[in-house]
Amino acid sequence: MKEINVKNRAFCEEYVKNGYNWTKAYSFVYETEDIKSAAVWASQLLKKDHVRNYIDVVEWSFKLIWQTQWVDKTTLIKVLKEMLWATKKDYKSWDTLPDWSARNNAILTLSKLTGYLMEWGKEQKPNLDEEDDNKDNIKVSDLTDEDREILREKLLKEI
Repeated sequence: MKEINVKNRAFCEEYVKNGYNWTKAYSFVYETEDIKSAAVWASQLLKKDHVRNYIDVVEWSFKLIWQTQWVDKTTLIKVLKEMLWATKKDYKSWDTLPDWSARNNAILTLSKLTGYLMEWGKEQKPNLDEEDDNKDNIKVSDLTDEDREILREKLLKEI
């Protein structure tokens, strides 16, 4: 098996650290600002067995670090649950508004953790017609405020 070099190793670590964004990881490690080239080269790197194997090693090491720092599933769920209620200050009107970005991230993460993204059925998609051809491609960020609230309430009940 081919040995992994220092740059490839750094790429793998950065790739896992920044949420599996290969373009961002490649740009950071190889210090390039050409996003298109970074995406192509990163894609090529990810096809190599020795790189994928090292990514597995990095993922396990991150998991071990989390476990030794007492970050378990219960703690993770607690924090995500708090994110479902996240707010931010609107400095124009000085009102407190829902932080939809944080809430959306919490919903997506909880959905991934619980496997709901795989089981996403039309009964869980608010305001979708039977004839809607794009019902499988719905994004939480595209929902109306009311639909987001319905979805958030459903997730809270299921937790």
